[in-house]
Amino acid sequence: MGRLLLLVWAAALFLQVYGAPNRGGVEHFERIVGGESVEFPVITTPRPMDSVRKRRSLDFDLYEFDKDPVPAKCSICIAGTNLIKYYIQKGKSRAEIIENLTEMCIGFKYRPPKICGELFNTIGPLMIDILSTVTMSAKDVCSFVFNVACGNGDVAGHRWQVQLPDVPKPNVPQRNPPKDTTPKLRVLHISDTHYDPLYEIGSKDICDLPMCCRRENGMAMKNESAAGKWGGWKCDIPERTLDNMLEHIVQTHPKFDYILWTGDIPPHASWSQTKEESLTLLKSTVNKIRKHFPDTPLFPTVGNHEPAPAHNFPPPNIGRQETIKWFYEALVEEWGQFLPNSTIDTIRKAGYYITQVQPKLKIISLNTNFCYYNNWWLIVNSTDPASQLQWFMDQLQIAETKGEKVHVIAHVPPGYFDCLKIWGANYYKIISRYENTVTAQFFGHTHTDEIEIYYDSADTSKPASIGYVAPATSTHLYMNPGYRIYSIDGTHNESSYDVVNFETWIMNLTEANKNGVPKWYKLFNAKEAYKLKSLLPVEWNKFYEKLKTDDKLLDTYDRHYWKDSPWRPPCDAKCRRTRLCDIRSCVQYGEPKYPSDLSNEIPDITTLSPIPYSQTTQI
Repeated sequence: MGRLLLLVWAAALFLQVYGAPNRGGVEHFERIVGGESVEFPVITTPRPMDSVRKRRSLDFDLYEFDKDPVPAKCSICIAGTNLIKYYIQKGKSRAEIIENLTEMCIGFKYRPPKICGELFNTIGPLMIDILSTVTMSAKDVCSFVFNVACGNGDVAGHRWQVQLPDVPKPNVPQRNPPKDTTPKLRVLHISDTHYDPLYEIGSKDICDLPMCCRRENGMAMKNESAAGKWGGWKCDIPERTLDNMLEHIVQTHPKFDYILWTGDIPPHASWSQTKEESLTLLKSTVNKIRKHFPDTPLFPTVGNHEPAPAHNFPPPNIGRQETIKWFYEALVEEWGQFLPNSTIDTIRKAGYYITQVQPKLKIISLNTNFCYYNNWWLIVNSTDPASQLQWFMDQLQIAETKGEKVHVIAHVPPGYFDCLKIWGANYYKIISRYENTVTAQFFGHTHTDEIEIYYDSADTSKPASIGYVAPATSTHLYMNPGYRIYSIDGTHNESSYDVVNFETWIMNLTEANKNGVPKWYKLFNAKEAYKLKSLLPVEWNKFYEKLKTDDKLLDTYDRHYWKDSPWRPPCDAKCRRTRLCDIRSCVQYGEPKYPSDLSNEIPDITTLSPIPYSQTTQI
């Protein structure tokens, strides 16, 4: 179907479904038929990734485009959603709907034809199923699916708040850094391994697909950039790079007390991902980590790429558990090799759990894919999926009563704009209430090296907790592989279980491919690089304030953020605003002087009727 015909047909479809729209609706659609911003850019030559700098969303359908009042992808999303709704009303078959969605994808040049076909064959049935059951408008669907990039993420029917237990918040004592002489825990943090079994040395590592370095991308010519032995810039890593990193860690570092593994296993070729591939890579990656650390406790969490279709985790209460049961059963089988039996019920229910690590320390692993805006199932019902946050509060109240501390691990950081704002707001409310209990949070997903500051919900100038976001093992997109090591106050009677310090280690991909042998090295030590007296929230907040005016400090943080990538663009005023908003989570808090491009204040959840609190676990 020709592009002009497609656009005319889409406009006619718009009118047929919705009748004579108001002028605002006409102007909205004219942006598409007028050709504005419908040519989607693809990376065809090596260059600093401005799009990644703005969003850093690292999947095929989350490439960022220049912001305008109605981004082109939002318009296409609305047109595509209208198309699905129209064909559902007309009783068209799934095959017919998927065929037309594919043609629309190709016509709008949203993705290359290969991806359009595989993409809608993969997620088309799911989209049709979901849009058959909801009454949301296309505009609300797209505001929800693309979150703050296509609106403010605030959609009617998806406003809710959890109700805290009827136990007053204890006074918050002053937290003092532990003495240097007290015993410390050594903790390894690995995230976003994403090794690609189809990685091909010599293939194009810069191509017109979202992920390259496969034979299907074509072999590089003499004047083209080629996939190296240890990785490529627009690619996930070959299996040998993950193996090499694990071997290096074992040979270089003393024994760890335990390992945090914050998810994302399959490569970024989500458009063609199958259940079989997901299961094979889950088993393989678990085996690799256990082979290298057979006696070290391992605490994993679920990444958004793990199931097939990727990103999609149906809440248990919408009656679609058959689409995800196979995955949770696989988690029980693989994680059950090293986690206690007490974790099985909640893993089987929705992929989360709690376990004891030290006599006074617990780890809670949350499935934050229930806040990930690309989880289409949340369109059906996003109200505290799987009652996970209610369970979370329950466990924190038990820990508080017992005088225990808790570390939270999850994949998607709740302060990141990939997380639905309403879910994030409720999470923040819980962290604020239990700031005496939750002494640290650990996340992945962004692929960059960063931190998040969580503030007191009653006084947003008061820092309450820190989220530590670990770098990815994968090189996707345009970054060196990395991992983190934490020093945590523990193993003595007065343990605070605060993070005392951390180091980030990386491999220089350019040198590894040139020399044939990877060299892993320490990129930085947090206390030294950022001149921190401690890693307590109050010190991180001082660091945040310095970033507003200290250009040298900002450049240091930004270089570490990008893991010393040679593709790092200069950090200008807009970059500074973005880094500050990432740290402060402006999507939740906002800040007049440094507003986020993506920030629209979430409605005050205290005005919403709370979900009644019901403790389900006995102390």
